[in-house]
Amino acid sequence: NIENHGLYVRMFRADCGSFIKELVEELFLRTDTFYLRASSCADRRQMYEQCKEWQHTTVNGQEMDVASFEFTDFLSDWHLRLVVQRTKIDTEHGEQLLPGMEYMYRAILTNDHESTEEQVIDKYNQRGSSEKNFDVQNNDFGWAHLPFSTMEDNTVFLLFTSMLKNFYQYLLSKVSSIFPGIDMKSRLKRFVFAFIVIPAKWVRVARQWTLNIYTKDRWLHYWTIFNASYG
Repeated sequence: NIENHGLYVRMFRADCGSFIKELVEELFLRTDTFYLRASSCADRRQMYEQCKEWQHTTVNGQEMDVASFEFTDFLSDWHLRLVVQRTKIDTEHGEQLLPGMEYMYRAILTNDHESTEEQVIDKYNQRGSSEKNFDVQNNDFGWAHLPFSTMEDNTVFLLFTSMLKNFYQYLLSKVSSIFPGIDMKSRLKRFVFAFIVIPAKWVRVARQWTLNIYTKDRWLHYWTIFNASYG
């Protein structure tokens, strides 16, 4: 129990996999605010289509209409809020959609009644940034294949690889300002193929050892004239 250790959850965000009554009850009691992606159903979609109070707005550069509804599917006496956004479906060849089918609806269940619809959507969308970090750790730093079967045995590995991720970000900040083709969004595999997995050969030219590097990267051609004493 985290409360026994003096810890408290200020904000919780999750996708529709957490949209179940039992979990919502726990979140309502144990967090300040929570934001859950609500699954869609025919009854709620009909409620959205009948709404006439949509407000046009822009969130993170995306145009949409937003509205708030009282959530009554379960825990109706808890006065939960359903923030809904609708975006018009773009048709590639000008197809005509049936009435009521021209919009895509996305809903967020929350107990936050103070934030605007735009703020609620923005807070929920920040979940993607956190998930991106886990994706990088899983694929670039070995979290998808932990060395041990129990979490307590993997603690050192997780902490060490997290530190490596921070060091890698620092390295990118230095490298990306000098070499083209590398930026702050470059994944580890791209970095490896740009700097490490490159064919090269030491050759003897004019009684000197010269390192020939075979690559199309223009900035690496300068290294082909690099001479070094070899033993």
